[in-house]
Amino acid sequence: IEKLQEENDLLKKFAGLTDVYGQGIVITLNYADANNVSLSVSASLIQSLINELKASSAQAISINGERILSMTEVRAVNNYLAVNGISLYAPYTISVIGSPTSLESSLGVSIKPKFDNFFATYGGSFEVKYENNIQISGYSEELIENKTNMMFDVKESN
Repeated sequence: IEKLQEENDLLKKFAGLTDVYGQGIVITLNYADANNVSLSVSASLIQSLINELKASSAQAISINGERILSMTEVRAVNNYLAVNGISLYAPYTISVIGSPTSLESSLGVSIKPKFDNFFATYGGSFEVKYENNIQISGYSEELIENKTNMMFDVKESN
């Protein structure tokens, strides 16, 4: 039973259901005028950023405190971004736990130039800073269960 509990705890950690702590980077995307930004382009760039972080050494990611999971969507809706169905407004703070040097170097090669072009058009800034003690909250198991039930129309069998 103890071994199964350890395995269950590890699976919850990998699934993003537990709070995690560690070193990494914090990226701040700040728009000069949030009302004058193409949110659809911004959502696409943020999704590319998340993909690049996942391909690098990222162990956990959040945007404005919203945990990023494998099923997380980032999309533009009216004047905000929807992440996991939650409305998020600029500025966007992306916290990432992982090797800071690996994370930053992967961003500099492929993602930062795209944001530099975006901010040249719309105004704003892309800042990266190292942090030694980042906390990323776990995603709610209840929310996952609700989403799963809606997606698959799960019914209990007798």
